[in-house]
Amino acid sequence: MKWKTYENFVKITELKEKRKSLEEELSSMESNNGPEERERLLQKVKEDNLEISGMERKITELEEQISKCKERLSQLDIDMDPHQVENNSKYEELLKKDIDMQTFMDSFDTKKDEIVGKTTQLQSQIMDSLEKLSNLSRRGIPTFTGDLKELKEDLQFKEKEMKNSETTADALIIERNQRLQDLDRVNQLEAKLNFELNSLQTKIEKLNEDIEKMKNIDELKNLTEEQKKKNKADRQGLREFRDSLKQVVTGLSTIYDGKKTRLQENETFIQLNAMEQKLNYQESNNFHLKEYIQTKTHESNYQALSQEILQSIQECNGQILKLMSITPSR
Repeated sequence: MKWKTYENFVKITELKEKRKSLEEELSSMESNNGPEERERLLQKVKEDNLEISGMERKITELEEQISKCKERLSQLDIDMDPHQVENNSKYEELLKKDIDMQTFMDSFDTKKDEIVGKTTQLQSQIMDSLEKLSNLSRRGIPTFTGDLKELKEDLQFKEKEMKNSETTADALIIERNQRLQDLDRVNQLEAKLNFELNSLQTKIEKLNEDIEKMKNIDELKNLTEEQKKKNKADRQGLREFRDSLKQVVTGLSTIYDGKKTRLQENETFIQLNAMEQKLNYQESNNFHLKEYIQTKTHESNYQALSQEILQSIQECNGQILKLMSITPSR
């Protein structure tokens, strides 16, 4: 990238010198070769100025890209180095804790069994001492006063050792729980460190890809120019297609307007429109007449009333027949 910038800078210097020589040539030839030569040289100077401006602009862009890449690389170094050292120290500390916890977990069952066995043995000894003490108190023999005192002291010592063993067992259980909590925290921190390392690796790969792209800036420039040419050709083709479509639409609109005018002037079309309007009028009248007929039919429907009257007459006839069938009493 730096070499490319240097080459562009050298090229700009050459172009500036060329412009200066052309200006000197222009001033010397202005009186000898006439206005045509002067215009030609002016045009050449303008083209060189445009080329110089383009090269300066490209150099500025390349310098900005180089600066951005340097900033990103320095930021990545800042993110990686102290953080990596800190992560390594944390990881070593966590690994040491993990080894200590694993050692403790491996020896926990053995220590627990030893303490439980010792506690059981002490309890058995205490029970034996209590039994001996009880037997001595029942016998009431005064010659065993020294033995009784010794047994009491032994009993107190054994009880103290049993309490110490129980306290040690409780402390081991508490420490085991603390170690398990530390192990969970270690696992969480290890997962977090792995995630951060993966993120940094992704950033590094992305920066490497960007650097590779910056190395192939000429290829990117060629691809961009080709794409611009292709887009320009496509745009020109679409414009031509649009213009042809406009011409086709204009022609079709003219044909449509002419046919529409001739159709409206056609006598058969005029008669059909009149007949269509008349048909619509007749259909509207027919619809209103049907509604009127249905309304009047509903109003003059006496069948239900006649059925009720016939039913009443039949009931009356039945009653009359019943009355006639009854014989009068003498």
